[in-house]
Amino acid sequence: MTSQTNSHRMPYLDKIVEAVNQGIINTSLNGIPPAMIKAYGISETMLDVRENDKSEAITIRYPSIIDNDGEVTMLNPDDGYAIMIYHKAESIVNGIVTKSSYGDSQGNLLETANMSLMLMAFRNKVRRPAWWFEAAVKDQMRETMTLRSAQNVFLQRSSLKIGNSSFDKLSLLQREYSEIELNYPNLIVIEIKYRIESTWKKGCFMPFCCNDANGNLNYIATENDRPILMEN
Repeated sequence: MTSQTNSHRMPYLDKIVEAVNQGIINTSLNGIPPAMIKAYGISETMLDVRENDKSEAITIRYPSIIDNDGEVTMLNPDDGYAIMIYHKAESIVNGIVTKSSYGDSQGNLLETANMSLMLMAFRNKVRRPAWWFEAAVKDQMRETMTLRSAQNVFLQRSSLKIGNSSFDKLSLLQREYSEIELNYPNLIVIEIKYRIESTWKKGCFMPFCCNDANGNLNYIATENDRPILMEN
């Protein structure tokens, strides 16, 4: 049962982020060839010990994508592309609906994922200022966007809520990369904070499977359970 469950997960943060990326590429960035955009999912901070030119051990830090086999892909600006996008999961807060409201039932599960979208673009390739990209991406991720799954009967809804944005290139690069030289004067760096607020029916333990009151597995989502972008 374990292998079946792991290979048939419900659509969750990774699938939602995938849908967000596709929406941004197809809408906000539709004037830029997709081959010039590197869009990644949820990153993790990688710490790696290496030797510097003085044979001293130093710890470097950088964002990365780590697959289930432990293979690491470093996410660094590449001037062979115009734009790089990746996401960060900062924290997840869980709760329970205490009062029934429209679309929610008392006792249902609440989950808020506090996220960041990082966008890096080479100004000489995109020919746009930083604020233009921030506005275009936020327009796609506007607060009314709701994500639903066509087959997942336990996910009631997941809503995107946009937060603050930062254009502080120096601070953002220093936070994301440590002991790594990045010499890209034309690089635009933007961080957009956002939240994914999800409501799940009672008895559903995310993100793997759901059991009934007797502990019997009564639903396993398939890989076709992808979020559908809908507007309220």
